[in-house]
Amino acid sequence: MGQITDAAVFSCVPYTQTTGAHQCLILTNPYQGTAKIFDVTDNQFVLSPIGYFPLVVKVGQAPSKMAAINNRIFTLDPVAQAIYEIPTSFVSPFSNNPIPVGFSANDFALATDAQGKIVAFVSRTEGLTQIALEGQALPQGFSLPGPIDLFEINLTRSFLLVAHGTTLTVADLLHADAQKTLSLTASVASMTSDSTKALLALTDKTLIMVDLANAKIESTAPAKLDAIAGAVYLPSNLPGTPSTCCNGEASWVGALLMNGTLQYWPYANQTFKTPQSVDIVLTTGVGSFALTNPTKLLGGDVQNPVQDGLSCERRLFLIYSGSIFNTCEGNSNIKRVDQMEY
Repeated sequence: MGQITDAAVFSCVPYTQTTGAHQCLILTNPYQGTAKIFDVTDNQFVLSPIGYFPLVVKVGQAPSKMAAINNRIFTLDPVAQAIYEIPTSFVSPFSNNPIPVGFSANDFALATDAQGKIVAFVSRTEGLTQIALEGQALPQGFSLPGPIDLFEINLTRSFLLVAHGTTLTVADLLHADAQKTLSLTASVASMTSDSTKALLALTDKTLIMVDLANAKIESTAPAKLDAIAGAVYLPSNLPGTPSTCCNGEASWVGALLMNGTLQYWPYANQTFKTPQSVDIVLTTGVGSFALTNPTKLLGGDVQNPVQDGLSCERRLFLIYSGSIFNTCEGNSNIKRVDQMEY
């Protein structure tokens, strides 16, 4: 079994032969220097050209973090000190020209400049560096704190979120002088954002919602968790109408806790309500060792789903360092994904 350090969902056309729109979940394994691809639409790993084993895409030396933009997927390699693009057709072997970073980076996020060219914000110990993937880079205009614990660019590529200690800096990418800092009760364990809001899980076992436009806490009171959330989820990151949870609640957020629990928190009128908790060990029958280091909660959209035991269009993927699970969004029927010796 390999080690998964990051995962991303995006549109794909495996081998340029699939018909219709497919969604793929790509998984990086820096210890093997590879990526593998799970075809969410077909509910199976994309197979190698010989058809008996999953496709293994060799990417640099140690592919780690990933980011997608304009239906293009990139992976950061801190060992090779470069960013690589992975073609969405997954035809292997393929030529892959690295984009030099020049230092061993921890994380990166992608945005576009005024001309629509892709640029990368790359984190290092002392802060953020901007690198042009195509053409001219964004102008330097942000004085950001360091060292950086976590950072990301929101769904519409309009806000840069930087977590540093017990502060969150929100920088408006469309207006270089617009930058605000928010004080928190604890450091950030995980976060995610959509076009207007950010959901933060803090190390004091709480969840808060932040309004990005004014960089203020929107939720009237934090949600009290049983354990730290290693990953969080906003259904609004997925196109379309979110599924309901918790006996018909239409507005909610998700949290994957370090103690092996998936929680759905109804959230409306700036208030967290009583959550629905799912014990993953009891639901799936796996050992607790399979639930170490939750990495991501990701949504996927499956048009015309096959009869795979779920048969729903909106999927939620629970990514751990050594295990993958999926369920219908807002549902408690969790199934382990066959990893085929990932």
